[in-house]
Amino acid sequence: MADLHDDRRLEPRFRTAGSATLRAGRKDFRALVLDLSLNGLKLTRPERFDGAREGRFPITLTIGQGNPFKAEVKLVHAEPGWLGLEFVDMPPSDFGVLAGIIEQFERLQRQSGAR
Repeated sequence: MADLHDDRRLEPRFRTAGSATLRAGRKDFRALVLDLSLNGLKLTRPERFDGAREGRFPITLTIGQGNPFKAEVKLVHAEPGWLGLEFVDMPPSDFGVLAGIIEQFERLQRQSGAR
């Protein structure tokens, strides 16, 4: 019998389009944001990115036409085409930007479900 996938995420993830710049070592890498939650995100994997699993690094995100925001993230999953990152530290003002984006996603999801 096949095992069921146990998704332990505490916060819902939302598919989105955005851009990210992450710094690993002394290099900046650019990626596309694939999904986002209050706890983390999924990105396309930048070419030649060699960030170590469990490594922490800064990231700057821009989602849609919103204001850019910054965070410190840690790598929790890596595949050839994408990265799973968890937020570990974020200035309160930037967390406010993230929370506002998530609130918009939730509002849109509720509105589309009510139709």
